[in-house]
Amino acid sequence: MHVVGFDSAVARAHGYKIITRHGVKMSVSAVHPNRNLRPDNTVYGNCGKSWLYLSPGTLKFYYYTGFAVNSPAYDYHWVVHLYGPNFWEQSRTWNGAMSGTVKRFPSSGDYTVVVDDTGYYRGAVDTGSYAILDNGNVCYSGGPTSTTFVSGPHHRALATG
Repeated sequence: MHVVGFDSAVARAHGYKIITRHGVKMSVSAVHPNRNLRPDNTVYGNCGKSWLYLSPGTLKFYYYTGFAVNSPAYDYHWVVHLYGPNFWEQSRTWNGAMSGTVKRFPSSGDYTVVVDDTGYYRGAVDTGSYAILDNGNVCYSGGPTSTTFVSGPHHRALATG
């Protein structure tokens, strides 16, 4: 299942509100807005953190994903799943050796995805994504998620007469 929209009235009736933070629309507690954020763009763990941020465009969206670990990494495998309107899906995988001094992926990188439909798009880092640290520990992602709304081109009616 994945989020494709928000119903503000239902959220209010149950103690939540719909906000936009860093260009991402999300539902948060109306009483404790910094607690239990959904989507959870950065997830922390005992060996590092992982992140995914989607931001909107016109018939496109951008995303930034990666991880930072507390010790040098030897190898990694990273998968992001993207979902949108009309059963649109896409996944991207990265993997490979790391230098043993690197503690982060990527060193830089924003990705652009061009789409045909307006609506909500959601991304999730696969919880099977991992980094193998030089000390032998395998550090798995906590599965950060992000959602954004993609708009279409705006057309104006021309005045005649």
